[in-house]
This record gives sequence, C-alpha cells and structure tokens, in this order.
Amino acid sequence: SSQSSEDQTTQRGSTVQAGGSATFVATGDGTPGSGNVTIAGSDVNANDVALIAKNQVNLVNTTNTDSTRSANASSSASVGVSFGTSGLGISASMQNAHGDGNSDAAMQNNTHVNAKHSVTIVSGGDTNIVGANVNANQVVANIGGNLNLASVQDTTVST
Repeated sequence: SSQSSEDQTTQRGSTVQAGGSATFVATGDGTPGSGNVTIAGSDVNANDVALIAKNQVNLVNTTNTDSTRSANASSSASVGVSFGTSGLGISASMQNAHGDGNSDAAMQNNTHVNAKHSVTIVSGGDTNIVGANVNANQVVANIGGNLNLASVQDTTVST
C-alpha cells in the first residue's frame, strides 16, 4: 500500500507601478511601535521612490512552502513443494518491505524596489532590508535606529 500527501503554500505579492513618484508614508496612531512601512514579497517600480516611517521601514520577503510525505509498504509470501529423486521438499518464504520519503522546500519571494532615479528611505527606528533588493541610480537612507541587511535562502530537505 502507498500513501502520499503534499501541502503547498504560495504567497502572491503586490505590484505598485508609477510613471512618476511612489511615496509611502506611515505616521502611526500614537501608540508605541506604530508607524511602520512594510513591503513584503512585492514590487515597487517608479522614477523615484520614497519610504518614510515614524518607526520602521521593513522591506522583507515572503516564503512559499512545499511539504511532501510518502509511505510505501509491501508484503509477499510464497510456499513451494517439490518432489524428486531425493524425496519431498517444502519451502516457504515471507517478505516485508517498508519505505518513507519526505521532503520540505522553502522558496523565497524577494521584495524589489526599483527606481530609475532615486530611492529615499527615512525611518525613526530600524530599517530592515531582509530578502529584498533596492535598485536605483541613487539610494539615500536616513535611519534613526539600526540598518539590518540580510539575504534569505531557498532550502530543500529530503529524508
């Protein structure tokens, strides 16, 4: 007998396309930690892009996942009878086989901020560029906290 299952999650990003400028401003509602600009697994394309946040600017990836589980089992049995000059012979055999195969994959969807001229990032707190690409003729950042840059990797694990 065989059993298998697969679970997939696919993230669909957004696209903002502007012929001139694309400006994103987050002022917050006065509560601590509010006022964030977050772009996740999406694309922004314009001549000039401005990302302005009272707190954090987060340009981050999203992740597609694929998980596969399979199990196989088989059994067989045989009985043999022989008769010859040396007498009567009886043989029996039984076999069992079992196998499992599992795989887990994670595929990253980067955020892309593309500007023909300039990208301006202003944050009162941290700016996190994780699994994201910022492309422009000029990139200017005024960051009140930490600038955190990191890449993310696609992974596949099979057992």
